[in-house]
Amino acid sequence: MTLFVRELTIEEGNKLVHIARRGTDPVEVRRVLLILASAQKQIM
Repeated sequence: MTLFVRELTIEEGNKLVHIARRGTDPVEVRRVLLILASAQKQIM
């Protein structure tokens, strides 16, 4: 299954990167990584 999200603003991207690096909830971190990969048009 391939899912692509809309383009992210700089602020949104920075917030998601912060969560990916500092997040403590593994489910939230995984979701953030999927969103970031999708925003870059990468298939995971």
